[in-house]
Amino acid sequence: MFQISEFNEADKEQWLKLWTTFEDGNKNPEECKEICKKNWPRILNDDSCGAFALRLKENDLAVGFILFASYWCAYSDKDDCYISGLSVLPEYRKNGGGKMLIEHVIEFAKKRDFERVFWLTNKNHPEAISLYESLAEAQEWIRYKVKL
Repeated sequence: MFQISEFNEADKEQWLKLWTTFEDGNKNPEECKEICKKNWPRILNDDSCGAFALRLKENDLAVGFILFASYWCAYSDKDDCYISGLSVLPEYRKNGGGKMLIEHVIEFAKKRDFERVFWLTNKNHPEAISLYESLAEAQEWIRYKVKL
């Protein structure tokens, strides 16, 4: 049975494995280690910056995570909540863990009286889209980015 909690210092190696899986091979293992090292203090929930990380655990093993942030919304008097990352190890998928993580963030946002929770996904990720469509309505936005 899955449990959701904050990461702790003992989870660092498990986080690296999760992050490497999340990156889907887009970065080499050494680059992933450097990113993990740099971001690890943030993962330990320094919520002064409005960003949060939660782990999905099964039998004391971190098998998934969700990253999200709150920020000021220009068109409302309430904040927004953006899910910037969600991943569950392949061998633990399709067992409700990803859905649990998203529902946990939705409850977090409701308790804080946020305007909305939203996220993006790759159009070539049908497994994720299937989950997301069970929880929310897809929007017709186009994403742009400037790589710096």
